[in-house]
Amino acid sequence: MEYQNFYNTGYGQNTGNSNPTGGKVPLNIFGAAGVRNAHMWFVAIVPYIAVALLERYAQNRTQGIILWVCVYVISVAVCLWDAKLLRGAGYDTGTMLGFSFLPPVYILMRKKLLRQSAMLFITCLIAVFLAFFGSQFTQYAMADAGDFVDYLNQSSVSRLEQFQDDTYQYRSVQTALDEYYGTDNYTYSYTKEKGDIFVNYVSTAHSANTTDEIVILLNEDGFTVTEMRIESITRNGVELTGDAFDTAAREIFMKETATSESSSQQDQIGTGDVQEV
Repeated sequence: MEYQNFYNTGYGQNTGNSNPTGGKVPLNIFGAAGVRNAHMWFVAIVPYIAVALLERYAQNRTQGIILWVCVYVISVAVCLWDAKLLRGAGYDTGTMLGFSFLPPVYILMRKKLLRQSAMLFITCLIAVFLAFFGSQFTQYAMADAGDFVDYLNQSSVSRLEQFQDDTYQYRSVQTALDEYYGTDNYTYSYTKEKGDIFVNYVSTAHSANTTDEIVILLNEDGFTVTEMRIESITRNGVELTGDAFDTAAREIFMKETATSESSSQQDQIGTGDVQEV
């Protein structure tokens, strides 16, 4: 009795083979003779690899789509290749070939054909489940504007467009506001327009008779946050522009003040006056 004939009976096999024992084909845990499973394990776990390791390198929605299209195409290609290997080993894959375009279904039908353990199929289902609910596409689809405000508050001030060229700081936006205005001494509200979320911070706590209003824009494309920037700073009803805006932004978020610069300029002026005299 040939080993391959023993496992090929009754499951779409080459009709030239038969089971000499006439009994039920035993469960095959590790795969039929001449059939490898390593590449199918790759297909089973690649969705989880994509969501756990690869998505973080995608910088925007387009790159995210390209990533998942590549994962799907590679999975289908491996399934088609596996079907060719099975045919070469004497199996009739005609009924399952079309399901190569649905890798989890293909793995299930392959399990039945080869009388394998359900371990590979179960692993595939778990990986697909984790990939679907862990994907940034799903996370962003389920998130509301309040979630993005929390994301902004916990983000480094260096993520703000105005400070991206500065030395990276680990201080969060919320920490910067707490240090400048005092914890809980400001309020915020937000509005959402398509992918744009405008967060409005208002405080009167930094100095007497002064009301600051800061608007930060956060843009998301359904996959990741693509932009965060200070949209405007208004002080006592007057919107700051130019150097006044830059100075206020750095004072609030980067803990920089114009004191030292002004002192240096005054020293230079004073020195110049003395020299002229």
